[in-house]
Amino acid sequence: MDQPEPWFFYLHTNGDLIAKHFRPDLGDFVRKIWTFQPDERESGYIILIEAAVLGARMPRVLELAKHWGMDGADGLIFCERMGFICQPHESEAGNGYLIWHKDDAPERTRGEGSSPLLALISYTRAGDFAKKAA
Repeated sequence: MDQPEPWFFYLHTNGDLIAKHFRPDLGDFVRKIWTFQPDERESGYIILIEAAVLGARMPRVLELAKHWGMDGADGLIFCERMGFICQPHESEAGNGYLIWHKDDAPERTRGEGSSPLLALISYTRAGDFAKKAA
């Protein structure tokens, strides 16, 4: 079976997360470029998480998550594969998820969100990736 053609996503400095069938050139307006293979779900999660942390507009992140089926329980499977513990959690904002990695130090900040994906974004914003990206 042939592998589907990859898509390329890039994060514009204005917060737009843009899809192309060809690899865009790096320029002053491009924050980061990702390759998305439609049959590799993990690449989609990585794009959504990193793009959100780097300043992508959240409505676009959530639109892609819904389109790719990554806005619900599928996130629990991704978390498990990546070594994260994702537990149902109740907060002042309502029901959601609390997330941490199995190898985290006890003092490491947890991620929290209304879905596993949003908890992963919260976790990543609080971690080293966000500090390096700033």
